[in-house]
Amino acid sequence: MRFPNAKMVWDWSQFKCLAMMTADAYMKVEQWSPKMGAKGVLDQAWFRIKDIPADQRSIRTIAKVGGLVGKVMEIDEKTRFRVDYVRVKIACSDVQKVPKTAEATLGIHIHDFTFEREVHGGQVTKTLSSGIKI
Repeated sequence: MRFPNAKMVWDWSQFKCLAMMTADAYMKVEQWSPKMGAKGVLDQAWFRIKDIPADQRSIRTIAKVGGLVGKVMEIDEKTRFRVDYVRVKIACSDVQKVPKTAEATLGIHIHDFTFEREVHGGQVTKTLSSGIKI
């Protein structure tokens, strides 16, 4: 059997259900989605990562450091070369359980990186050390 094209599947998915020849059988056509069968959705939050050496602030290095605690979704380019921290949007199963520090190597040197979650309350932005519940 040849598979239908995407437009045909979309057209069929607009019907509530298709009746079969027998009285008790129905068929529903749905478009495939990557979220089908997923267990859940990751939480996302902005974090301030401190203690990244200034000479090691490439996108790849920042993504590696953020990847220590979750999946890096976005890097704030405005803060990439800031002296005190870099802002990174990280997705993980629970943003409140991100550790305050994580250890990793950059080259042959071992570093401790500090993670602080940003909390936006109204117009004021608060920074919390990771692991603290509100």
